[in-house]
Amino acid sequence: FFLRNVGIGVDAAWLAMKENAAFAQHDVTETTTALHAFSGSLIFRLPIDHLCLAPYIYAGGGFQVDGRQWASAHAGLGVEYRIKPHRLGLFLDSRWTYYGDRDDLGDLNNFTARAGVRIVF
Repeated sequence: FFLRNVGIGVDAAWLAMKENAAFAQHDVTETTTALHAFSGSLIFRLPIDHLCLAPYIYAGGGFQVDGRQWASAHAGLGVEYRIKPHRLGLFLDSRWTYYGDRDDLGDLNNFTARAGVRIVF
């Protein structure tokens, strides 16, 4: 966070995945591929200091690569509870991601929920 209420987030993931049933309609053989996903977010939060809580919303975009490249957009909301102010927090958030019409299969999107520990630097 470069301001009290505004910050940025960066995510990256490397996954080994099998093509799902939607792709199997186009190709009968089952294949495994590596997916590399990168995204960035602009985060707006509203800290409630006396409760050690900070609800937030975020939005951003990214791209995925698995031999081909495609873009995505996402939006989400969450809350963070600081166990030790300025040091350690717990968070819970959710995100809706839109991938567009990849491979002429119609609009693809998903919902993700996360929970974790945030170490504050």
